[in-house]
Amino acid sequence: IHVANGTYFPTGFKTDTSRLATFTIDRDGLKLLGGYPNGGGTRDFDANPTILSGNINLASDSTDNSFRVVSIKSHAAVADSIIVDGFSVTGGYANGMAIDYEAYTNYTTGAGILIFGDLNAAAIVRNCKVIGNFALTGGNGMYVMGKNTPESLIIPAPGIQNCLIKNNGAIADPSGNTFAFGGAIAGSLASPVISNCTIFNNNGVLGAAISGYQ
Repeated sequence: IHVANGTYFPTGFKTDTSRLATFTIDRDGLKLLGGYPNGGGTRDFDANPTILSGNINLASDSTDNSFRVVSIKSHAAVADSIIVDGFSVTGGYANGMAIDYEAYTNYTTGAGILIFGDLNAAAIVRNCKVIGNFALTGGNGMYVMGKNTPESLIIPAPGIQNCLIKNNGAIADPSGNTFAFGGAIAGSLASPVISNCTIFNNNGVLGAAISGYQ
């Protein structure tokens, strides 16, 4: 799927107020490529920025932004089963509730991108900019989560390649305390492979850049 430059919102329209809306990728075999000019032509993701923005409703108020901008749930245990390439992801503000600590309904983590792996899947996030996302409990920029079931331990191993991950921060709780781990990237029961990325100026209590636990 070729995506033209421009700014896109999970709600479809900036004026929509549904904070639960997210760009959901819930099927394998998808390759999403940003950076194309309007009307077609040569791809250049620097010259043709393709922005996925959670800054819905009021532009000046981040607290009404989408809880999570992009949600990736991969199924097949095949490398490159899902590719997200050439996008800017910004404006997620995960200060919601953990309805269930399974990542899809935990709206306190993964403000920019959530990768929730199934069957040890290997999605690829490549040539992306993850900037200016904020979370209450961790994985402010990106959160990678596996699953421990009675039948098996599922550990996703996505590739995060050639990405810029910066200016992602922690949200204080009502008492003014911050608990967010992994300012840029956090992993839980996960084994992401990070290569050729630039990670700086992120904020977190345990691992301002990267944090993980099994």
